[in-house]
Amino acid sequence: MIALGVILAFGSGYFSANHSKILSFSREVPPSSQTSKKHAPEESLSWQNADVESSGNTTGSVDALDQLLASLDTKKRWGALASYGKKTASTNPAKAWALLPQIGGLADRQVFAESVISEWAKTSPQAAIAAAQTLTAGELKASAMAAAIGQWAQSSPREAMDFAAKNLTGSSRQMAVSAAAIEWARSDAQAAAEWALSNQQSTSGIQAIGEIMEFWGETNPQLGADWASKLPASVFQKQALQSILSKWTDQIPGESAEWLVKHPLLDDLKPLVAAQWAKSDPAAAAAWALSLPDSQIREIAALEVTGAWSAADPQEALAWIDKNSESQRNSLQIQALETWAADDPAAALAWANSQPESSKFSEAVMNRWAETNTKGFISWAEKLPSAQKTDTIRSIEALNLSDTEPETALQSAASITNSSLRIESIERVLTAWKRNDQAGAENWISNNQQLLKAR
Repeated sequence: MIALGVILAFGSGYFSANHSKILSFSREVPPSSQTSKKHAPEESLSWQNADVESSGNTTGSVDALDQLLASLDTKKRWGALASYGKKTASTNPAKAWALLPQIGGLADRQVFAESVISEWAKTSPQAAIAAAQTLTAGELKASAMAAAIGQWAQSSPREAMDFAAKNLTGSSRQMAVSAAAIEWARSDAQAAAEWALSNQQSTSGIQAIGEIMEFWGETNPQLGADWASKLPASVFQKQALQSILSKWTDQIPGESAEWLVKHPLLDDLKPLVAAQWAKSDPAAAAAWALSLPDSQIREIAALEVTGAWSAADPQEALAWIDKNSESQRNSLQIQALETWAADDPAAALAWANSQPESSKFSEAVMNRWAETNTKGFISWAEKLPSAQKTDTIRSIEALNLSDTEPETALQSAASITNSSLRIESIERVLTAWKRNDQAGAENWISNNQQLLKAR
């Protein structure tokens, strides 16, 4: 059983034979002006004389839980745990919560805890929050808190959001703010966005607007984009526009692109839309990107499209690039090859070596290969006959070994025939070595003066 430090601070006599009174937590809840009587906040977060069955016997519940946990089918087990947690919590949430320590696996425990807390929060969000507060800081506590806050936000979104932003910290606050923002956006996206705007100086405001605008982007993207476009230029506005345009482009890329063209002050967001569009229709995205009037924005957008297209079908992307003008072709080809090299370096290198300007292309491929899979590149390079080891390969090899195997890196660097590249490579390796191990580097230098003079 995984020990997660679940501290249920219920005092001595926890769930005794008689009804137990749960110790309260004295964190204030913001006053509510819109909360229904059913969900009216209490003066403090406390469990209200949590009634456990008068017998206090949870044996039957534990046995039922054990049967659910015995299932080896993860999907079915989680579904059963969620249903059981909800059902048990609907009649006696404190009793359901008391079963949590009986669950060993973190993922199983999280599923059960979320279902219990969410059901509990329907009738007493403050008690559910207090229960979640008893958990040790970590993923379980954060997800349980988010379940409580998210449920509360269905009936009192402003109060739930205010509480999460002001009273929680770390991952608990982040997950709770996200949960509340999503629930609020479902009922009134603009009101939720206005709350985020009024809190834009805080991380909660920035985080909330991202969630809200993503939802708005699926329901009424033009209204949301219009709202965000009227805001003063700021980090907040950029987050809002990036979130809604990304989601809008996922759904109807032509519309989002057309809207953006009508807002020239937002030109820097066009590459984002181009990249997102390219994931579903790269040819259409490429045509749009190349039609943009500003040359700098057009170049960046085309590079973004090339990256996305190459990730899906590099050879098709390169065929499209070949049809572009000479001035645009070179940078786009390099982008496509670097993307390809991160996935299939051998194929990318074979294509590069087949081109008239093979050295330029192969260097780009090998650099990316070494960056993304250093061991794979070094293994490939070591198997090459000495005659095929170009200066470029030795230089890349030296650079990528400098942090882990500096002496081997220096051997590769010293074997470079081009004097300027050799000197540059040796100096870069030594600089990295000194940064990581000053004494070791200086010792090597003192013992290899002849090699260094010959460089």
